[in-house]
Amino acid sequence: MGKVKEMLLERGVDLAKMGCKYESFFDYEKTDDRLPWETNKTPQEKTVAEVVATNILELNTKTAKEIMETNFDAPHFIVDNMFTSGIYLLAGAAKAGKSWLALDIAASVASGEPFWEHKTTKSDVLYMSLEDTDPLLAGRLKQMQANPKMINNLHITHNTRGMDANASMVQEIENFLKKHPNTKLIIIDILSKIRHHRYDIDISVNDRKFVENLRPITNNRDIVLLLLHHTRKMHDDDPINMVAGSMALVGAVDGTYVLMKKSRKSKQAKFTTGVRHIRDFSYNIEFDEESCKWQFLGVDNDEEDEEENAKASELAYNLKEYIFSKNGVWQGTATMLCASLNDLAKREKKDIKYFPTRITRQLKAAQPILLEEYGIVIRRDKDKNSRMLYFYKNKSTTGQQVQQK
Repeated sequence: MGKVKEMLLERGVDLAKMGCKYESFFDYEKTDDRLPWETNKTPQEKTVAEVVATNILELNTKTAKEIMETNFDAPHFIVDNMFTSGIYLLAGAAKAGKSWLALDIAASVASGEPFWEHKTTKSDVLYMSLEDTDPLLAGRLKQMQANPKMINNLHITHNTRGMDANASMVQEIENFLKKHPNTKLIIIDILSKIRHHRYDIDISVNDRKFVENLRPITNNRDIVLLLLHHTRKMHDDDPINMVAGSMALVGAVDGTYVLMKKSRKSKQAKFTTGVRHIRDFSYNIEFDEESCKWQFLGVDNDEEDEEENAKASELAYNLKEYIFSKNGVWQGTATMLCASLNDLAKREKKDIKYFPTRITRQLKAAQPILLEEYGIVIRRDKDKNSRMLYFYKNKSTTGQQVQQK
């Protein structure tokens, strides 16, 4: 109170002479963040608020020059080029595989292993699975062959006393963060469990207020809060517009990711993003029933077609060089092939790196070039339990003639 009183007196404002008591102003100071005229205050106290607004409140501005000359820290990504500190939506149709995807992200961050070749920051993860049970999640983690290194880093809960994006739920999370200060990722599955529409408030106002209530979790912290959400049934060419709720919800968060399957029974989908601090992208992904993970297939962007074709030609050439160095025959797994090609690139000082998760798709693109330009045939084992690849020169050569690498 003393500091505010001094500021007023410095401006030649004396509340006492205006018929306002300092005590009434002190009472106003202790109220919540509502505006004075939204509270049940006396006309005298409203006058105090008007005096303060007129004589003290002012905008704190900076010039464009000051901002441009300030050295800001680069954003720290929890998942490289995907998630930095803030609140995000991961939306998709019911039973589309959102939870599998979210659990894979959680396991990757908890173990510090790459997610779709994106580097992650190893840290504690809080997974609030509000619709599932321990037996269900245990089964999913086993199916995904989750890395044992992350078991103690991934914390799971199925309920919150708040069950709404209110002070109680936020405080529960705050208390968890005090016990686990190394937490960098919080996932809430699913948003509808903590977001309840008030029919006396406009839906846009309600959605924006919902996100504002969650801001204390990420404010001044290097934490990602990922909210799983549903899409609406009506189709839109822009996947971001299919997020359920008002556009105020999409506008209030820091980024939105949408999982769109090609059809209900399809294993293939598009993963589209709209994020403030990174370039929008769309990935082609496919659900692998063996590992129960969404696998990255490639960038779904017309602008990337030429680059993908160039990569296919480059892979075909590198394969030709390697296969010919092995007398025209080779067999092995995708992991073995990537290791060999990466060793070759390192020896030749080429800035190329191949990954087992992508090489199968890349081979499909390179296969016509290998056959037509270099006469190299690729054969894959038809046995589902085997993932062997066979390369040989000329169609007359058979897989039986291939020597184990």
